[in-house]
Amino acid sequence: MANPSFYFITHPNVVVSKDVPVPRWPLSELGQARMRNGLQQPWVKELAAIYCSTEQKAIDGARNNTSRERCAFCGHRLAWRRGHLVVLPSRRAGH
Repeated sequence: MANPSFYFITHPNVVVSKDVPVPRWPLSELGQARMRNGLQQPWVKELAAIYCSTEQKAIDGARNNTSRERCAFCGHRLAWRRGHLVVLPSRRAGH
């Protein structure tokens, strides 16, 4: 079995608002378009799962690719621990 690959995709342009907390900033229309264009890369069809943080911009970006049946959308808290990306339990009830 081949070693699985891990891709880290950062969010593009967001809607900045002094009235909205930073974790709730969504992707802008340009950010949405850039995410859709970026997800046209050949390796995207090989994705088995998508993990994202609970920030709105991350959720927006992950949702751009969740229409593919083979991908499971999983909103999680992510953190770096000793040089590794780890998935933390969600703080939301029922998740």
